[in-house]
Amino acid sequence: MRTLMHKFHRRLILIAALGLGVGAEAGMVPYTDRAAFLGVLSGPAAIINFDAETAGLIGGQTLMGQPALPAIGVTFPATVPDPVGSAIIQPAVVADNNGSNPTSSPPNSLGTDDAGNYHTFIAGSAFELLFTDNLAAFGLDLISPDGLADGDFRLEAGLAAVSLVVGDRSLLGNFGGADYYSYFLGLRDDTGAGFGSVALRYAANTDGAFLFNLDDLILAPVPTPATLLLVLGGGLSFFARRRHPAR
Repeated sequence: MRTLMHKFHRRLILIAALGLGVGAEAGMVPYTDRAAFLGVLSGPAAIINFDAETAGLIGGQTLMGQPALPAIGVTFPATVPDPVGSAIIQPAVVADNNGSNPTSSPPNSLGTDDAGNYHTFIAGSAFELLFTDNLAAFGLDLISPDGLADGDFRLEAGLAAVSLVVGDRSLLGNFGGADYYSYFLGLRDDTGAGFGSVALRYAANTDGAFLFNLDDLILAPVPTPATLLLVLGGGLSFFARRRHPAR
């Protein structure tokens, strides 16, 4: 009996550790594959795909992810740097416009009010996204028709970062004679603390002035005590069934 209880307690500790994200890989884990990223999330995630928004400026505004489980959102910068001039560029929801701004999930994506550059961001436009609450994981699609190379872009959270990998890109299609690709960048916190912001940056030592837009922002909140209790409850039921098999 004592041996059985000892094993049961060890299993409880293991389940709790999994729920809290504690383990040998504690820290920030990078992802460049969307399916792999979604496959390791411990709970529900919200998404901001901009499709419910009216095309127009959103600089300084906060958009909430859907579904709201719980309510969590992203605040966008009021302006972004203009790496090729001195214009004031503002983030904006932009429409697909029959292929002129291809997206991961049409019709809308995140771009800018810069009509001279097809309402896209320009490489060098580093900016930060703030969250309304700490996240356990965050990911996004970066979309570009230009010939990107490994490491041209990176998503940072504190000292952790994930860099673009060309081999993991997905072809969206050919529009106007150019192949548009989607590149996934994601970070997952394994410490249980979460992170409150990310920064998208461009490798300054790489030549080129690449155009890009963003789509399908994934927001996974830090698990709440209620979520962890559900995980523990599932584990307890599992072990109870194993100790009392059907006859």
